[in-house]
Amino acid sequence: MFNRFQNIFWFFWLLLFKKSAKKVPKKPKKIIFVYMGKLGDMVCITPVFRAVKEKYPNIEIIVFGDNVNKNLLEGNLDVDQYYIFSNIKTIISDLKSIEPDFGIIISPDFKFLISLLRANVPGISVSKVVGGFTPYETRPYKILRSKCFVAEHQMGNYAPGEYFRLLEPLRIPFPENARLLSKNLYFSKEAGEKMEKVVLEFKKNSEKVVGVMVSTGNKIKEWPKENFVGLIKRIKENYNFTVLLLGTKNDLSLANEINKEVEVKNLAGVFNLDEFKALVSKIDLVIGVDTGPIYVAEAFGTPTIDILGPMAENEQPPIGAKHLVVKIEREKPELHIMNARVYDWNEARRQIEEISPELVFEAFKKLFPIEK
Repeated sequence: MFNRFQNIFWFFWLLLFKKSAKKVPKKPKKIIFVYMGKLGDMVCITPVFRAVKEKYPNIEIIVFGDNVNKNLLEGNLDVDQYYIFSNIKTIISDLKSIEPDFGIIISPDFKFLISLLRANVPGISVSKVVGGFTPYETRPYKILRSKCFVAEHQMGNYAPGEYFRLLEPLRIPFPENARLLSKNLYFSKEAGEKMEKVVLEFKKNSEKVVGVMVSTGNKIKEWPKENFVGLIKRIKENYNFTVLLLGTKNDLSLANEINKEVEVKNLAGVFNLDEFKALVSKIDLVIGVDTGPIYVAEAFGTPTIDILGPMAENEQPPIGAKHLVVKIEREKPELHIMNARVYDWNEARRQIEEISPELVFEAFKKLFPIEK
């Protein structure tokens, strides 16, 4: 309650007394990105980091986010510092010590907006979502963003490209073909060597190694256990492939249940994120329900099958001949990058539950045709 009253006070104070945050130096030295999205969403922002570094090679890029994404971006040569967000008071203190020239708030967020304004960041770029509804744009956010550079984010368009609109004040143009943007991740030498040995061991008695990601990061997108079992059985019946069950420690119970019904290599919760990135880079395919590891695989050039469920098909899923999306016929997707909170639960569940193991296996056969 106290924080709420504080935010109300600072809203009115900033509205009445704060000058605009629309200054951009010719040669910015420090730029901050603020984003609390999930792992896969952060992967999709890495092309933006690369573009800023290419335009300003000597610039320092600082990212504020959660602990998981800190580990995800470890080793990324385009990110110089990473701060784990805890509360508004701390972020304001950190910002004042950093003294950035410019700040970018990737997704509409009122607490981040007042934080950057209160820290007197001279230039701030924020989003205005068009073409659809987003619950993240609160009324106070809409009012205060008039103090900043405002970039339109077209709902339904490829999100990694739309993020580039936030860079326009920095004189970085929108990419000619946003769908060709490459995502950038790295892993340590130690993790690479360890996973090289692991994958070689798996390939001693099989032609390919396939990873099946059992977690989703969002309950609304969960694919039924029996569907995973049905898909894996089809793969094992038709191919001499090793199937790995992948996931976090939170997925171990589900992975164990699947493993009771079909024989797999159960690796849920076995590796840390650095090792997981290395593993995904060295296997032949990752299958998952539109979740972070799908995008990690894409960043390393590993083929993917994205069981899309209720997500919008054009906004973020991996693109290319070796990246397949599986969805059912539907009037419209229920979930978007900028709206994963307000939706029709029953319709969202229908859009994932009606994706059958047979449908996913048909996609699998396109990547690995069965010899007659």
